[in-house]
Amino acid sequence: MADDNPSAPAPSQPVGWFELFFDLVVVASVNVTNDRYLEHPSASTALIAILGLISLCWVWFLTTTANNVYPVSGALRRGLVLVQMGALILAALAIDYGDPVRMSRGLAVYGLALIISAALFFLGGGGSMRAPLARQAVFVSIGGAICVVAGLVGPELLWPFLVIALVIGIIPGLTVHRAASPPVFVARPDHLRERLGLFILIVLGDGFLLLVQALGTKGSVPNLGVFAMTFIISVSIWALYFEGTFPHSVSMVGMRWRLSLLAHLTLVFGMIATLDCLVLFTAREQDRLGEQHLAYFAGGVTVILLSFAVLGFCSHGRLGLVGMVQVLSGLTVAVAGVAWLPGADVPVYSVMLVAGLIVGANAAFAVWRIRANIPIPQTH
Repeated sequence: MADDNPSAPAPSQPVGWFELFFDLVVVASVNVTNDRYLEHPSASTALIAILGLISLCWVWFLTTTANNVYPVSGALRRGLVLVQMGALILAALAIDYGDPVRMSRGLAVYGLALIISAALFFLGGGGSMRAPLARQAVFVSIGGAICVVAGLVGPELLWPFLVIALVIGIIPGLTVHRAASPPVFVARPDHLRERLGLFILIVLGDGFLLLVQALGTKGSVPNLGVFAMTFIISVSIWALYFEGTFPHSVSMVGMRWRLSLLAHLTLVFGMIATLDCLVLFTAREQDRLGEQHLAYFAGGVTVILLSFAVLGFCSHGRLGLVGMVQVLSGLTVAVAGVAWLPGADVPVYSVMLVAGLIVGANAAFAVWRIRANIPIPQTH
């Protein structure tokens, strides 16, 4: 099969099955990274986990960008993406806080995943340095090479090399051609919106699957009230994103894509933290997060609400009443999580009830405002 033709027209179907498969693999890698943190929760492991999640999401963005700008896929490109999927899984599985050799190997295979992303840009652009994203491909290649070399050499501290590689790749990619609207990495806005939405959907769905699995090991539901609030909070997050922020009626014209990508990243962090707590609370295993489990939960909810406020600003060009309510709600939860919850003797269910009411009310208000602003077709 011939490889990519940059001049070929974009396919009518925005997202194909192969892209969805790639999303599932990345989310699986994200979950492995998160599980490693939950096995040994601490401030130091949390920082490593956050860095790992940023790294995985960065590769997801790079490959998604390649498919967005160069939509025609060939056998070579798909083969490279398959290798990349394997590298991401191996990198996530290599996270072992007590085995530096294993971590070094993980960094090396992650570097391979970055190099493949750069190769996708070069192939899509026909090898021309004048093609869109060609210069970014050079920086990504350098970052990938740094990870490979550092992983093979195996220095005592690995994370500085990963940080350097990410900085080299991310900053040029999000700052070059700042005046371009849309950015050079957005050739098909509807495609990118759908990819982002599907990624969020898979993360949420996988979190709910972990909840069911945790309950399955118990043989029953330890607390029906906690389970009900878990369900309500999960559905409210879904509604906030798909109906209260990015319904099909919202146009992508004028979208602040760079800020939106950052807000999607923080939203993923907030969802993962919140879903972790919901799973542990429902299974009555909150002690795994230590004495600050309620503050951790409040932090996750805060990040979710503030991320939605930023996403609404990116989409509508202004914060609006919905965004202001989300900011106020998020700050209120943050203050409670820092100033009150750590020293208070509060039942988990009471905290979940309040959180469910806040997130649910924000979802209902955002959906109502979106629907109220949709023009009603005139009938004659």
